[in-house]
Amino acid sequence: MQLAIRVIFTLAEIAGIEVGRDYKPTSYLYSYYKKRDNEGVFLKGLKLKDKVKIVKVTVDGEYSEIIAKVPSENSTKEYRAKIILPLDFECTCPYQQHHFNPCKHVYATMLKILELNGAPIEDWRLQQLVYEGLNKYAYIKAKNLQALT
Repeated sequence: MQLAIRVIFTLAEIAGIEVGRDYKPTSYLYSYYKKRDNEGVFLKGLKLKDKVKIVKVTVDGEYSEIIAKVPSENSTKEYRAKIILPLDFECTCPYQQHHFNPCKHVYATMLKILELNGAPIEDWRLQQLVYEGLNKYAYIKAKNLQALT
């Protein structure tokens, strides 16, 4: 439960950051470019959560790294999602290779981590917190990298 509390506090801190008008979370981008149905990336991640297999957990003080295998929704492929705490994420799926926003595999892994640590992931407020926290983190990370170039 301690890990879940750390994750929730980190997500809450990031979700509360004001980021400006050009911030557009993942589901907005999917519907804008009509690449997927209107279900949205987060809901796809929520459906994939039960298929996530945590394969490695490393804890070193305040730093934690969780690696999971998450199946593709439409094929037999399996992707490796990594959640790094205090907070970062990556995934080997094609979407994540070209975007900063979290993919459905990252959402599924984060939700699985929270569920395994006793967090009430069926609560819409926690789902919203995961969605906003990960999206705003991705936005801030992209803006910081853009400022460096």
